[in-house]
Amino acid sequence: MQRMRTIKEAYKEIKEKDKDTALTVTGLRRLVNEGTIPCVQIGNKTLIAMENLEEFLHNGMKSNTPNSIRKIRRVL
Repeated sequence: MQRMRTIKEAYKEIKEKDKDTALTVTGLRRLVNEGTIPCVQIGNKTLIAMENLEEFLHNGMKSNTPNSIRKIRRVL
């Protein structure tokens, strides 16, 4: 089972492991919104698998998983 965390919880875990990290909550949110880090949207919560985040931070690789946050805008 994957360890799923909200963006703030994921940031807190990364910060605990590396107190001098340059990653910010805003930067992490941007990575999720761009689809670089795959996520799951449940209601208003965005959940990140910590394994995916740690792999991205370690390897710097882009994920091929489509982002679930993007929405189709209504055409008037």
